[in-house]
Amino acid sequence: MNQILAGAKMYLGFIKKREPENKENIKESTQLVDSAINEIRSLTREQVTPQRKIDLKDLIQSLVTNMNDHSPVQTNFVYDIGFF
Repeated sequence: MNQILAGAKMYLGFIKKREPENKENIKESTQLVDSAINEIRSLTREQVTPQRKIDLKDLIQSLVTNMNDHSPVQTNFVYDIGFF
């Protein structure tokens, strides 16, 4: 999506050079594209970076439990963080 918006911004820049009479409309359009790009970046960061602390043991255990509930293969999960 960002690449599409960046492409649109590039074309607006070309038009701005060729049609100076539309300078204000192009400026507004470019600002809207920039806002959309920034919003997508913000949303993406929120999706990639967890906003809460994750307990890895609980997360893995829930995945194993779900697999055991929906598969004939039964798996045990052993959590041991002991050192050698």
